[in-house]
Amino acid sequence: MKKINWTDQKNVNLLAQEVKNSPDNLHKAFKVVAEKLNASEGCVSQAWYKVVKNQVKGFTTKSTKVNYVNVKNTPRKTSGVSLPIHEVVVDSKVYDGMKVITVKQYFTV
Repeated sequence: MKKINWTDQKNVNLLAQEVKNSPDNLHKAFKVVAEKLNASEGCVSQAWYKVVKNQVKGFTTKSTKVNYVNVKNTPRKTSGVSLPIHEVVVDSKVYDGMKVITVKQYFTV
């Protein structure tokens, strides 16, 4: 196995894209990236949790009252949850038979 430079944007983009392709199965994403970069899955997993996840947008489950941050995918946020002032549907795809809709929300600070 070779040492991977995780400050190289090409490697970061590859890992971020695979996580985006398999947001419900990070192990699968790590395995695909490990094969493409000739690295171990542990190396890719550690890079995601220590370096890369802080450089890319992650995932969160949110309602109008509660904001649950999935710490596997996003850094913790300490600010409270306010109501969005505007919402826009950005994307709609089907993952494993489920329709996933990406919504951009705008909040006041």
